[in-house]
This record gives sequence, C-alpha cells and structure tokens, in this order.
Amino acid sequence: MALFEEALTKPVIGAFYAVFNTLGPGLPENVYVGALEHECRKRGMHVGREVPIAVTYDGVIVGTCRVDLLIERRASCSSSIGSRMSGA
Repeated sequence: MALFEEALTKPVIGAFYAVFNTLGPGLPENVYVGALEHECRKRGMHVGREVPIAVTYDGVIVGTCRVDLLIERRASCSSSIGSRMSGA
C-alpha cells in the first residue's frame, strides 16, 4: 500500500518512532508534540505548531481548527497518536 505524500510521510513516521522509542509511553501529549517538533526540525523539516487551518465545505470556509504540528506546510500530526501507540 502506497503512503500519501510518501516522500514526506516516511521521514515524519521515522521521526515519530525515534521520539516514541526514546521517550516511551505514558507522558503528556505536549511532551511528544514538543519532541516531535524538535526531531522534525533536526531532520531539516519546516514545522509549525498549533497552526490554525481553515475548513472548507462546498467552496466556503465553514470554520477553523488547530493542528498540533504542520510539517512542510502540507502534513499535519496529531499528538493523540502517541497515546494510541501505548494502548491508552
């Protein structure tokens, strides 16, 4: 199965596993977000934190939401993934 935006997705997944394997489970989400932000930047990626995103429906902006991390202005990461990995 091919990954969406594979050239970007693979390095982000690698950064995530580096963080999770180092820190392990059970920490607050903001710790994982900060560590992933740092790891992605260390790997040369452009990272925005708590970035507001416009949500459109039928060509109309219907609201906004914030993503934990926006990587290379096109991939978003949610901090809740870490808690799913640990079985929480």
